[in-house]
Amino acid sequence: MDDLHNRTPERRQVTVLFCDIVDSTGLSERCDIEDLREVLLEFQAISSRCIQNAGGIVVNYIGDGIRAEFGYPLASENEAESAVQAGLQLLRGIQEFGERSTAMIQEPLRVRIGLHTGVAVIGKAGLGHVHDATEIVGDTPNIAARLQELAELNSLAISGETKRLLRGKFSLRPLGMRALKGLSRKIEVFLVLGEALEDDAAHRARRRNASPLVNRVAEIGQLLQAWELAKTGRGHTVEITGEPGIGKSRLALELIDKTGLPDDLILAVQASAQHQNTPLYPIIRTLEQRIGIRRDESPKANSARLREFLGTTPACDEERYGLIGQMLGLPTSGTSSATVLDAQERRRKTRDAVVQLLTSHAKGGSGTTRPR
Repeated sequence: MDDLHNRTPERRQVTVLFCDIVDSTGLSERCDIEDLREVLLEFQAISSRCIQNAGGIVVNYIGDGIRAEFGYPLASENEAESAVQAGLQLLRGIQEFGERSTAMIQEPLRVRIGLHTGVAVIGKAGLGHVHDATEIVGDTPNIAARLQELAELNSLAISGETKRLLRGKFSLRPLGMRALKGLSRKIEVFLVLGEALEDDAAHRARRRNASPLVNRVAEIGQLLQAWELAKTGRGHTVEITGEPGIGKSRLALELIDKTGLPDDLILAVQASAQHQNTPLYPIIRTLEQRIGIRRDESPKANSARLREFLGTTPACDEERYGLIGQMLGLPTSGTSSATVLDAQERRRKTRDAVVQLLTSHAKGGSGTTRPR
């Protein structure tokens, strides 16, 4: 935090998250204040963990609310996505806390979250500031707070400015143009329903809408050479590296077009900057999309969906259900194995099961593998 305080004021684009507990005044009247204090401390712990895991910083706690920033002190092209991820994680954390909250104060904790992206001036807070935090000047935090008031119970509301930076990665429900208290203009508002499930149709749309490739003859030649070797059975892995925006993904799309492979033989997995510390995240996310796992649904429901999906694939058994379920962090109670696998054997069998699922021809059909 000292580094933040030593910075000179900066004009920056930031995404501000504001989360507030619903009916906190009523809670203070109905609940024992010591029990309520424990609940509030847990709320702060859940909020801080979700925000920091997504790359944000907690600015301060405002009564029964919390304010956080994304895109400062380090700028990020994914700041809006990271903020929405944090909001969804926070909602899941509060939902999971509901049973303990009810045991402590006889009712579940409920929250609303607002998000807005805009330009602000950020700098060191003035002397004697009650919070050990930076000061942000502009209407961005105020709009985030007003959007929170428009959100439904246990939901996340975002502005149109934030929505434009999400690149279709989340399912949204439009709430229309809304007037916010203290603001002269109306704001377009959306509720975030969850992460969008990207399918083959979305992948094909990216290929159709790709811009023309310019001056990449040498690079395409190298990729096609590796492809020719792969067709003879000498499989290759090619790594394309470079600065953001120079066309790495576009180069990969060009290779796909030149191979002439049908869409059902193309497997595209997408990494995520905010999940760089999560092992195998692109593989896990791809499996979740194929199986139909919903992060806004209960683990029990997703476990049932996994079992149903595996039932459509060949060589499905309880061991494979347990291995994939464990990889996805799902409960697989009731599974058993005749032998206890050591760590190396478990990794091998998990890898083989994942490869079979990802290379199956049909997402939910016969599960047969097409020849290469």
